[in-house]
Amino acid sequence: MITCQQLQWGPAARPLTPPLDLHLPAGSLTAVIGGNGCGKSSLLKCIAGLQRPLGAT
Repeated sequence: MITCQQLQWGPAARPLTPPLDLHLPAGSLTAVIGGNGCGKSSLLKCIAGLQRPLGAT
């Protein structure tokens, strides 16, 4: 299971999105879609712990 509350990512003090609340049950399948440069890879890096988020609980 993956749970994030108030997750924000992007350059310092410039979040790419409003705070995100995310709850993905174990075994679920989720797609992250969007245009080039909109933060998909950064989101996944934050969830994986490879990039520090701007804010999260």
